[in-house]
Amino acid sequence: MFSQEVRRAAQRVAASWLFEAFFAAVIASNSIFIGISIEWEARERTLTLPGPLLVVQFGYTVLFISELSIKLVAHGPHRFFWSLHWAWNWFDVVLVATAVFECIIEVVAQDEQVAGSSSNLRILRILRMTRITRIFRVIRVVRFFRSLRTLVFSIVNTLKSLFWAMLLLALIIYVFGILLTDVANNYIVDSPGSEANTMLDQYFGNLHASSQTLFMSISGGLTWVEAARALNHISLVWVYLFTSYIAFCCFAVLNVMTGVFCQSAIKGAERDQEMVVQSLLMDKQHLKESVSKLFQKMDDDQCGKLSLLQFEKHFEDEEVRVLFEALEIGATDAWTLFCSLDHNEDYQIEPEEFLEGCIQLRGAAKAIDLWMLRRQVAKIMQYLLVPESTLGAALDDTAKSNLVVA
Repeated sequence: MFSQEVRRAAQRVAASWLFEAFFAAVIASNSIFIGISIEWEARERTLTLPGPLLVVQFGYTVLFISELSIKLVAHGPHRFFWSLHWAWNWFDVVLVATAVFECIIEVVAQDEQVAGSSSNLRILRILRMTRITRIFRVIRVVRFFRSLRTLVFSIVNTLKSLFWAMLLLALIIYVFGILLTDVANNYIVDSPGSEANTMLDQYFGNLHASSQTLFMSISGGLTWVEAARALNHISLVWVYLFTSYIAFCCFAVLNVMTGVFCQSAIKGAERDQEMVVQSLLMDKQHLKESVSKLFQKMDDDQCGKLSLLQFEKHFEDEEVRVLFEALEIGATDAWTLFCSLDHNEDYQIEPEEFLEGCIQLRGAAKAIDLWMLRRQVAKIMQYLLVPESTLGAALDDTAKSNLVVA
């Protein structure tokens, strides 16, 4: 569909961090522009944008179409719609389509004959609500900030726990609401002229009022002392029951919910594959920078190689030892560590050898390292057992021949 030169150029542009940063800024500024246009319409009490704002809106739409086209050319239709980030790509397509549709609606709304009748105006109002969908495009900016991404994915992964937690809280409020509503209603019926009837009717007059009072009492929307005073006119027993409800919800239910949410958020952040990959890449880059600085520190003559004498000299330095420990590389003596880093055994350590060796020796042994070691030991044992069996057979033949001669 597209020539190779055009596709390669589009791939270079799409892979550039300047491309992503520019359109992230465009998305953020477009969100601000939507707020400005909505505020202007609210102040002027109108549904049409003035000429300058309409031009800016068209400019944003053109930029979004350009971004989508570059990515489509760079990745190709199949990879664009069915790759690892297919959800984000479909999300962009839908939002760009709504932006184009909104521009068409804005142009139509400028025609007084079309927008003059009440029926057409009502239709235009409904169609122009598509602009609200463009504000969700700012979610894409979250992908470029690890902290924001962690928060968003943590919140998303707690939605399931939130549903069950709210269901449990609703059941507790429902049970206590039925109990307190029944008690308040009995008191109001038995004492029609009591001064407490107004307060009881306000806080516990029906099931809706009781449920709202119970929820606001544990969420800060109401000082629960006021509701307790209303129940005090009935009996202290109901005051203590209401206080027990407050204590149970605040110290048990809400704390358990917080713990469940924290656990779900942590697990959700750990399951975010893209964030894990970014974290590993950043850690690897940080490790490379630290190892390069350590190599430059030990390379006194700046020849690009480390000899055994240089290595032993700097290994006695306390600062160098601390740097090796910070990199999680432990060694009892300089000779052992030098031999571990010198892969080609030429008694010279080059920067590539030093970097590769430090990465391999960093940290404790993993399960795969132990498995490979066991496999190598098993192979060595097989090679050692072959001569032993051959020697045993030879010894048996010698013993038999000696026995025959005897």
